[in-house]
Amino acid sequence: MKILHLEDDVHDAALVEQLLRQPWPDCEIVHVTNRSDYAAALQAGGFDVVLSDFSLPEFDGAAALQLAQERAPEVPFIFLSGNIGEDRAIEALRAGAQDYVLKDRAKRLVPAIQRALRARDERRHTRRIELEREHLAATLENTPDFVGLTTLDGRVFYLNRAARHLLGFDDGPLPGDLTVARLHPPEVLSRLLNENFPLARREGLWSGESVLIAKDGQALPVAQVIIAHLDASGGDGHFSIVMRDLTARRRNEALVNGQNQVLEMVAGGEPLDDTLTTLLQFIERQCEEMICSILLVTEDGQRLRHLVAPRLPAAVAAALQDIPIGPAAGSCGAAAFRRSTVVVEDIATDPLWEDYRAAALAAGLRACWSSPIFDVAHRLLGTFAVYLTRPGAPTARHRQLVDVGVHVAAICLSRYETERQLRAQADILNKAGDAIIVTDPNGRVTFWNQGAERTFGWSAAEALDRLEHELFPSRTVAEEDAANQAAAENREWRGEVRLADRQGVVHVMETRLTPIRDDAGRPQGRLSIATDVTAQRRIEEQFFRVQRLESIGMLAAGIAHDLNNVLAPILLAAPMLRDHATDPGDIRMIATLEKSAERGAALVRQILGFAHGADGELRVIQPKHLLRDIATFVEETFPKSIKLDSLVPSDLWPVKANATQLHQVLLNLCVNARDAMPAGGTLTLRGENCVLDEIAAANIEGASPGAFLVMHVQDTGTGIAPEIFARIWEPFFTTKGTGKGTGLGLSTVRGIVESHGGFCTVQTVLGRGTVFRIYLQAAEAATSQPGESLSVPFAPRGVGELVLVADDEPGIRNTAAAMLARHGYRVLTAADGAEAIALFAPRSKEIRVVITDLAMPNLDGAALASVVERLNPDVRIVAVSGHAPDPEAKPPINQFTDAFLLKPFRPEVLLTTVHEVLRSPPNLPP
Repeated sequence: MKILHLEDDVHDAALVEQLLRQPWPDCEIVHVTNRSDYAAALQAGGFDVVLSDFSLPEFDGAAALQLAQERAPEVPFIFLSGNIGEDRAIEALRAGAQDYVLKDRAKRLVPAIQRALRARDERRHTRRIELEREHLAATLENTPDFVGLTTLDGRVFYLNRAARHLLGFDDGPLPGDLTVARLHPPEVLSRLLNENFPLARREGLWSGESVLIAKDGQALPVAQVIIAHLDASGGDGHFSIVMRDLTARRRNEALVNGQNQVLEMVAGGEPLDDTLTTLLQFIERQCEEMICSILLVTEDGQRLRHLVAPRLPAAVAAALQDIPIGPAAGSCGAAAFRRSTVVVEDIATDPLWEDYRAAALAAGLRACWSSPIFDVAHRLLGTFAVYLTRPGAPTARHRQLVDVGVHVAAICLSRYETERQLRAQADILNKAGDAIIVTDPNGRVTFWNQGAERTFGWSAAEALDRLEHELFPSRTVAEEDAANQAAAENREWRGEVRLADRQGVVHVMETRLTPIRDDAGRPQGRLSIATDVTAQRRIEEQFFRVQRLESIGMLAAGIAHDLNNVLAPILLAAPMLRDHATDPGDIRMIATLEKSAERGAALVRQILGFAHGADGELRVIQPKHLLRDIATFVEETFPKSIKLDSLVPSDLWPVKANATQLHQVLLNLCVNARDAMPAGGTLTLRGENCVLDEIAAANIEGASPGAFLVMHVQDTGTGIAPEIFARIWEPFFTTKGTGKGTGLGLSTVRGIVESHGGFCTVQTVLGRGTVFRIYLQAAEAATSQPGESLSVPFAPRGVGELVLVADDEPGIRNTAAAMLARHGYRVLTAADGAEAIALFAPRSKEIRVVITDLAMPNLDGAALASVVERLNPDVRIVAVSGHAPDPEAKPPINQFTDAFLLKPFRPEVLLTTVHEVLRSPPNLPP
């Protein structure tokens, strides 16, 4: 440990060093006597605690405290003085000092340092937990994958943004009757309920492919992961479900596979009619409403005749068997004449179809689109026609399929000319997003498509005729060995390969390697088709990171429960200590103790809320107190170069909100404003009442008419550049350097405000500053204020009633018993449920109230309550727990208890609760 000691009296400094080396013999103590040495030591840093005299020759202790807060704000500061005085000591504590110790009571110094260090560690721990909670919430809501939570019986109670959009739900509350059964077709649902969910429940996880039904009835293929979260007994818990939409992937796979199949037929020398029929069948399978045909240009170049048309009615094929190439000869003749695509949206009315309309309409055909087919020299080879049984124009999907069909048909029609065939193949393959590479038997690149150019950064001109290992010098050895072994055995290989691009960036490529052989079966090279799945693997890693954060949340919940048990005796014992204290300073210290314990309890509730995924309770609060607290914080902690301009009217409308979350919103905005003014400036913090009419609301994105409280945070800093303004709300986007920002500040602000039913606006001028405005719906009336505690004018007293207190925590049990005894009750105590029953049984008619912790060894509170109710149903039962009651517990707490207290609780709450249950009407028989 390293301690900085500011003391002008050398003798006193030596005594302090002697005192500190008793508990910390190896500590490093830096003794300074003047302001310059003190400032230099603070600048050097590395101290765990700062000790300072209050009266110094050059400057006083208050200046020393201010200097420490500016240069080492996290280091605890303790006054060690002989003449500080009580009033000045209290002012020092308010200014940020952790403690003060009088020199004539120097033995208090060691405990004071220990408390200060513990408080510092707790603050750091709390900040880490808050950061992790924000990261978890933002990651879960903004992940592009479908994430949902269901009960064990299949009720869906949470869907993230991607899931809601995929299913067609808006961002409002989910339907109350939404279940797993509604989201899957019957044939898939049976397998899910009878096989997949039970397997996840037994083994903790199931993954595979499934089918999802969207709100509009559309079936969506998905990759699905089901994770079971069960309690120790396996009887309670929930499922988390992660899905990824495979629709686009399936379409692309089908498109690539179909093209590959046709191209393999071309390379294998299959008959032209068979190859083109396979092509049309493949295209028609991608869109069932398309009826395709290919017409070939006759040798004289004047007419078109049908070559293949698997689904075209025979009568129509016969009528279109011999079409002249001309400006009005149907869709195909006109397309060949114009040498461009012709779209006839309605055969019944388009003049191009005047000569062929009767046959088409009799067969139920209403629309036709035709595209010319050219070879690589742009010579006309034929036309590719698509028919529909309804009028209409082609969609983007139709055009994509037609483009593929036209290009592959061109390859087929010119397959006997090797050079033209290779160029046509390259034209199609270059449209693919995959990296397609062909190498000769020696590993030299002979084909390199545009997908490979985009992925790896080498142009085709640079890659061709180079050895593959020159372009990819570092490859995964095991994967390369497996691929080479497959090539040696003349078979296909599939797997993932990590390849570095031209800039050294590693890509995870899902690769298929196929050997190329000539007619005699001799190896001619190798075809590689690789899909970049780097982003998909990164998303999977993020999902596993979310799982780790969930485990951290469970650990935080356990720690918070233990802290509740620690804080409960403090809140119960403080009033008893106050009754014995007469010195005003002691009374103030006890009040400080109570306030600190209450703040600790509030922090514990936040930790529990994070661990259980809670959003925080919304209450009607007065925002003026919150704004003034933030203003005080800014004045005390921000650099003096930043001037605060605070305007907080006393008549601000109340709002229904979570005070802690709004504090976080304002703090984030103020910190951003501070960072935007590195050379100083003015920070304006203002609140006002505002009524938006329909015209004003229409000018604000996401706004609605009504009465609002508006909070302004304005700075005179650098402003926001136009190129980054559109991204300021994105999670993880930050312009700050590494280690100086997470990019979650503004996204968290927006998320909290929207969760409160509000909205944000931002105005910025580059070089002149930025103003954020937070709009929150005004509440009807203020029922409470942040920071106010419920006061009880007097604590109700008993008249000798016998009360049994059962709790496995001795501090809570003994303190509660003492409090009850002081207020007129007789008390029995038990350390667990079994001991409580042993005490209750012989005195069941005498005991009036049983106060029991819900979680105890041997026999828990619910079981104890059940036994008590059977022995004497008139006994009142008060349940106590460090966790809020679970509304889905079986049975609910309110079915076997008369009241519930959440640890830690104040003495008057305990006394009032016991008083009320004793005077409640008797239990009615079932």
